[in-house]
Formats: sequence, C-alpha cells, structure tokens
Amino acid sequence: EISRACVGCPPGSVVVGAPPTAICVRCAPGTAVNMSTAPAQCSPCVRGTFAADSGAMSCTECVPGRYAEQAGTDRCMECPAGFYQDQSGASDCTMCSDGLHCPVAARAPAANPGYFMNQDGLVAPCPHEAGC
Repeated sequence: EISRACVGCPPGSVVVGAPPTAICVRCAPGTAVNMSTAPAQCSPCVRGTFAADSGAMSCTECVPGRYAEQAGTDRCMECPAGFYQDQSGASDCTMCSDGLHCPVAARAPAANPGYFMNQDGLVAPCPHEAGC
C-alpha cells in the first residue's frame, strides 16, 4: 500500500487542482498569496499596492510620490508634473495649489520662485527686502 503525504507548495505559490493531479502555481505579478482563503489563493493587490515579481507573499505599498490607481498592478506610477503624493499606499495624487510647483514624482509641493510657504503652510509672495 502506497501512502501519499501532503506536500506544501513553495512560498509564493498555491495549489491548483485536486489530488492526484494538483500542481503548485506561482502567483503572477500584481497578485500575492492570500492565506485567509481556504485553500490559499493568489489575490490581486489592492489599490495603492503592487507586487512586482511573481511569487509574492504580500503586496507592497506605493511610496510617496507614486500611486497605484487600479488593483492587481505590478508597479506604482509616478505622480505626473503638477501633482504630488505625500502618503504611502496611495491610489491617486493631489493637484498642486496655485503658487506651488510639483515636478514628476513629487512627495510634497514646493513654492514657485518668488513665493514661500509660511508657518501656516500658506503660500505667500516673498518680501521684497528678504528675497527667497
């Protein structure tokens, strides 16, 4: 009599099918192993996160200056010029206000030349005598 022991899949993989033809399949980029389902499944990364490579055990939050608008993505996009994102795990970017400058992948707005941000975070023209 032959005894068949259960064999687990390597990290980043899930079982597809039923014995005796079950196989292990690596999760595709943009997905990660979801251990809260039975059996474990590859689930799309939620908005604001990504999985660049196949076999991810978890999704990674986008860093400030980048965003993932759609679920199941394998990379975060840079905020375009005129927008910024100061938070991790963002699904969009914030438009720069008047008097502010935001280059591509901006993490925070900066005052345009001739302006400065005062203590209250408001943009104000530079004083003539002080310059900026």
